[in-house]
Amino acid sequence: MPQEPAFLAKTEKTITKINHLFTFAAGIFILAMVLIITYDVIMRNFFDSPSLWALDLARFSLVYIFFLALAPALQSGQHVSTDIFLAKFSLRTQWYLKLTALIITAIYGVILFWQVTETTLKVFEDKRIFPVAIELPMKYVYMVAPVGTLQFIITALFCLAIVFFREAPIKQVQTEAIPRKRVINQ
Repeated sequence: MPQEPAFLAKTEKTITKINHLFTFAAGIFILAMVLIITYDVIMRNFFDSPSLWALDLARFSLVYIFFLALAPALQSGQHVSTDIFLAKFSLRTQWYLKLTALIITAIYGVILFWQVTETTLKVFEDKRIFPVAIELPMKYVYMVAPVGTLQFIITALFCLAIVFFREAPIKQVQTEAIPRKRVINQ
């Protein structure tokens, strides 16, 4: 089993704190979205006065919720996984499969980061505005994507290190089985 580097425990505390902060922020956006939609439903159904902005703000909140929840979900193991499938393999094979999955996850994160960052930078340069009821510059909605994706990549690499150092299967010493003497009751 590879020896765990000393910085890993400190890094774990830092990443966990950041992910808790992201989770809290996503929770605030969920609460805001619920309140906005509740307000709109009440205004529409009881006062026949639907708002023009509620659905748009709820949509924008959903973008924040998604990108803020990516890394915490990965760290806590809440992403879709195939545990039933994984349990059919030996510990060593499970370890290799987990490492492979986390490497693929990190690669996906890098590609996603590249794409959302490119799009976000274009929006900042063009100063585009959403074509919706409220004139909101796109940069205010898009800016969360690179931040959330970068934290997702960092968390994926951290989880990769955790699996590599803490979950590595210990090589079992192969010992020859000593045949037991059969005792026959006479």
